[in-house]
Amino acid sequence: MLKQRVISSFFIFIFLFFAINNQLFFTFFFIHFLSFFALWEFFRLNSFRTSSRLLDKKDQILNNFFLTRVKLTVTDYFHIFCIQILLILYKNFEFLFISFILIYFLYLILTLKKNIYKYLGLVYLSLPFFCFIYLQKIDQLIINFMIIFIITIATDIGGYVIGKSIKGPKISKRISPKKTWSGLVGSILFSLVFCEFFFENALINIGVFSLIVLFSLICQVGDFIESYFKRLCFIKESSNLIPGHGGILDRLDGAILLTTFIFILNILQINFINFFNL
Repeated sequence: MLKQRVISSFFIFIFLFFAINNQLFFTFFFIHFLSFFALWEFFRLNSFRTSSRLLDKKDQILNNFFLTRVKLTVTDYFHIFCIQILLILYKNFEFLFISFILIYFLYLILTLKKNIYKYLGLVYLSLPFFCFIYLQKIDQLIINFMIIFIITIATDIGGYVIGKSIKGPKISKRISPKKTWSGLVGSILFSLVFCEFFFENALINIGVFSLIVLFSLICQVGDFIESYFKRLCFIKESSNLIPGHGGILDRLDGAILLTTFIFILNILQINFINFFNL
């Protein structure tokens, strides 16, 4: 398991390197590829949660097997298609984007009653990809991209290594039975150490130190949100697309919430970037 995670992490780093250095790769693979499969996994999980395939609430391995047999509905693919169109329009044709999103939101409102949880997930998972395009438009993508994924990856590695080594009291058995307080502290420590390699005086500058701790905690909240949804489905991994890691949602869980939070800071014109001396 650890060997698979290391190998997969290596390819994830390569993927992120190309995403940050090549605009075409970033647009088609990072934005559209990841958003497509993130929503695909979510809709599949949501269908599985309410399906008769969920036979044994205690057997996550069996449930993950049956999850692979779940197919999306035409409506689910319609939503994924609409998000892809909106991403293209937002990047290139803002006037058409406004018109299309108004029509799409009207459709969501008219069909909200029976789909409120599905639509909440749709918005929650789609928003970060629009955030990345926004950051690209204001020429702040590379800086924010580095901060988001350095902290997200460090948080994930720290939680896994320290939590598995020290173990100790659980944070919440009901939401995520394997996550411990030692893992939470380890996530923060690894984030601080990783950032020290990339940002000047990360450990002695109180502003940078505080932001790293805050961002790492936000990543972990995002992790808990995804873990809670998986618990509702009684499954262990959102899919098996990434060996040793699970699915796209399993890897992006922390980055999804952190990206949205950093987007809000940019919208409010809170210039936290200066703290990182970039």
